[in-house]
Amino acid sequence: MDYSSLPRYPPHDEAGPSQSERLGEAAAAERGRSAEGASMALLRRVAVGVAALYWVCCLAFHVVIAVTQAGPRPGSFYVFWFFLTVGVAIAVSNIIKPAGPGAKEPAPRWYCYALGVTALACGFWPMVVGSGVPNAPFGLLGLFEDTGVPGGPPGDRDLNSHGRRVRAITEEEYQRAEAWQAVVWTGLMACFSGMTLAGALYFQQIRRTPNQSLQQTAAAGSVSGTP
Repeated sequence: MDYSSLPRYPPHDEAGPSQSERLGEAAAAERGRSAEGASMALLRRVAVGVAALYWVCCLAFHVVIAVTQAGPRPGSFYVFWFFLTVGVAIAVSNIIKPAGPGAKEPAPRWYCYALGVTALACGFWPMVVGSGVPNAPFGLLGLFEDTGVPGGPPGDRDLNSHGRRVRAITEEEYQRAEAWQAVVWTGLMACFSGMTLAGALYFQQIRRTPNQSLQQTAAAGSVSGTP
């Protein structure tokens, strides 16, 4: 039988891809991982910058409110400020998180401690100092006296505690107590945003520590492998 008319096929390479092809695929995958890692590193730096900028804005706003002590703020002001601060904290924490359970946890740098102390001071000093209105909330003396929330219509202002009238107050005392509530809230938001920034900086420090140790290990291995 004449088999010359049958189509001829190239021989099948049972050995699979060559070594050069495998090296090329590995190099392409490594380049992809490097590009992804660079993008995430840039995103983490941007998140730290956003956290720092937001904390500076919160701190500056708190200082302005504490110095001017403007009149009472609407309830929506506190709701908006609270949810904005929580949103920034959640977004930054999800982007900047520890590298993994195997990452080293070094001692925080000095600026993490400084940020933490400053943030706590912003949050607690208005509660310790107080508005100066007797029986008003947010004051150190309020721990030892009957306190109430300022309220009531103009001309009949009072301090109220769960429907019980603590005492009558003047319009000036009412304005001062309401203004101090804004000082307390802005101080708490400065505290929360400052702690978020301190945590973000510390997470960045944790991420850098394993990379430096791996580089040192690789350098030591290359030196020991040389003749």
